[in-house]
Amino acid sequence: MSSPPPFQISQVRAYALSLGIGVIGGAIFAYFRLPLAWMIGAMCANTVASMMGWDVKVPRQLRALMIVVLGVLLGSSFTPDLPGRVGAWWPTMLALFAYVGIGTAILFFYFRRLCGYDVTTAYFASAPGGLNEMVTVGGAMGGDRKSTRLNSSHGYIS
Repeated sequence: MSSPPPFQISQVRAYALSLGIGVIGGAIFAYFRLPLAWMIGAMCANTVASMMGWDVKVPRQLRALMIVVLGVLLGSSFTPDLPGRVGAWWPTMLALFAYVGIGTAILFFYFRRLCGYDVTTAYFASAPGGLNEMVTVGGAMGGDRKSTRLNSSHGYIS
């Protein structure tokens, strides 16, 4: 029976860095009274840090646990009075449908024409939704799962 690999100090540093950046991002969003400050603020701050090349990571087990927690939090917001309130949302829903349609079309064109993706990969890369789900379903439908590499012929991150 083999023992699990020991925690490497670099992993601990990356986890601590990610947590610290998340706390700072959450605090900034909370200071400005932005919605979902501690979730979106932490996410935005870690995204910026990652794009700057910083080594930010989250343990896989913690990510899986947080998906469950978020699912419960979102699910608990559905109350019996929800159907009665939906009628007041038509302007927002109309704008959302338009945004999704136009955004998907623009991104499809970008991925197809400028990045050179095949039709299936371009569609699933441009469709809004969870990244993991889009990669999984897109791959199952024949899309290229490896198209997240730097496309050196175009100079785009694809």
